[in-house]
Amino acid sequence: MAKECPKEFTPSSLKKELGQLNSLIIYGPRTGARDKDFNITPPLPPSLPNIDVKVSYVESLRPDSPLELSNGGSVIAYTESLERSVPIFLETKSKKTIAVKENIIYCDSWLDDDGLDKFMSIACAEGKIPTQNMPEGVRVIQTRTEEFWFNYSPKKSRDQVWPYFTC
Repeated sequence: MAKECPKEFTPSSLKKELGQLNSLIIYGPRTGARDKDFNITPPLPPSLPNIDVKVSYVESLRPDSPLELSNGGSVIAYTESLERSVPIFLETKSKKTIAVKENIIYCDSWLDDDGLDKFMSIACAEGKIPTQNMPEGVRVIQTRTEEFWFNYSPKKSRDQVWPYFTC
């Protein structure tokens, strides 16, 4: 038996449950923007609990016209313009709001790799989540008693990231 598509891509019940968590929640661009028929329905997106923000219009960016972020990296491809009453979390060098934060973080733009790294670094610091920069292709898997390092890259890492083994 085929399942019916949800009425919304971001169901109200999920938004409500996430809004009740005592955790840092990050929503990205286009959250809650369309229903199952790809219509924009009222209230305007993102229509999230615990944050007073709505998208007033969207803009596609030319590939040769990124917007530089104030702390490094760029907005590429897509950005939203927000009506908000909440504090700015991230902005461009020209002072365009890119992310806002109250009890949650809403990022209104598609970020390049450097911009996403900066954004997540700041967000993880806010959420007291430890991070570690890794060379491309290197992954760490941790269990309660062991830590495994894998290099999925076809080349050796220039940086020796294996300071110790905890097996």
